[in-house]
Amino acid sequence: MSRSDGPGDLLERRWFAAQNACTTQRHECDHTRQSLEAAELAWRRSHARLRQLEALRDELGQQLAEADFECERTTAARVRRALTAA
Repeated sequence: MSRSDGPGDLLERRWFAAQNACTTQRHECDHTRQSLEAAELAWRRSHARLRQLEALRDELGQQLAEADFECERTTAARVRRALTAA
């Protein structure tokens, strides 16, 4: 009986199979971690841009409200003058 026929050979083949599976799984874990890090960075950049756009929108909304108020005030003053002159 040769060594390749014994239970030790089966155990060795199983060990190498487990070792290869560990290596493959480690690579998958590393790839997933890198993907998560890239996604986290992309999210942070996107969220920062969202905050900038929201601040701009709020500022423009405030300016628009002020302009509307000024327009209404000017229109009301013209109507009063027109009514007074009539």
